[in-house]
Amino acid sequence: MGLLEKVWYFFELFSMSVKSLLRMVVLRSMPQSYPPRTASTLGILGNGPSLERDLLQLDRNIPTDLMCVSHFAKTSIFTELKPNKYIIADGAFGQQYGTTSRVGIIVNETVAALIDKVSWPMELYLNIEICKNKKMIADLKANPFLSIHWFNATRVEGFAAFSHFFYRMGCGMPPCENVLVAALMVAINQRYPQVFLMGADHSWHEGLIIGRNNEMLVNDRHFYNPNGKRVDLTNFNGSYRLHDQFFSLAKTFKSYHQIKAYADEEQVEIVNRSARSFIDAFPRETETATIAHGDH
Repeated sequence: MGLLEKVWYFFELFSMSVKSLLRMVVLRSMPQSYPPRTASTLGILGNGPSLERDLLQLDRNIPTDLMCVSHFAKTSIFTELKPNKYIIADGAFGQQYGTTSRVGIIVNETVAALIDKVSWPMELYLNIEICKNKKMIADLKANPFLSIHWFNATRVEGFAAFSHFFYRMGCGMPPCENVLVAALMVAINQRYPQVFLMGADHSWHEGLIIGRNNEMLVNDRHFYNPNGKRVDLTNFNGSYRLHDQFFSLAKTFKSYHQIKAYADEEQVEIVNRSARSFIDAFPRETETATIAHGDH
C-alpha cells in the first residue's frame, strides 16, 4: 500500500469513527451488560438448511450453552433442545407484533411460541429497538421463565481500538445485517472461551431469481422449510434491486471478519461447525464439512 493509499485509508477510518460516534449519540446507545455465562462453550444455532444435519454431531453430554435465533421457537425441536439462550435482532418484531400483516403474523406466531412453550429458564436477548412495543414486552414478561436482556445493534465501525472499545461496552457492533452478528457479539461479551456455529449456511445468493419483469425473487430456505418459499424482494424497502441485495450480503460477510478481529483480541475462539457455509472468517471444524460452491 502506497503513501497515498495509506492516507486515504486513515481518513476513511477516521470518517467512519466520527460517523459511528455521532450515530451512538443520536440513537442514545447506552452501555449494556449481560449475565455471566454458565458454561465454557456456547453453541449458536442458525436456521440454515444444513442445521438438521449439523445437529447430528451435537453431543448433549458435554456441558454447552445453546443459543437459538429468530423464528426457531416455532419448530418442533425447540422444546427438545431446550436452549437456555435466544436472540432476536429483527426490528420487525417491534414494528409488526400485534398486526395482521404477512410479517406480523409470522412475528406473532414466534412470540406466542416463546410465551407458550418455554418452561425452563431462558435468557432472551432483544434488539433494544424492540422495546418500543410495550405490549410485546409485557406479553413476554408474563412467562416467568423468560429473562429479557437488551443489546444495541447500532452500527459501529472505524479504527479497531475505537470500535472494540464500544463493542466491549455493548454500545454497538459491526453492521447487523443478520442475527448471527448480534449472537456472536453477545457471546464474545459474555467471555465464552469457545463459541461454535451450526446451521450458518448463508447461501441466499443461490436462491436469487430475476423474473421477466426484472422483479427480484429469492427462494427463502431454512432447515424447517427445506424446499423454501419464494419471496419477492423488489419492494422490500422501496425500490430494492439486485445491487442492493449484494451490497447487503457484502456487509454481512465483512461483519464476520470484523467480529473475528474483535474475538481474537478478547481471546474468544469462534469455530464454524456448519456442514455447509459461505462464511469464510472463522476456522471450520466438522467431519462432514463441504466446500460451499461444490455442494449443490
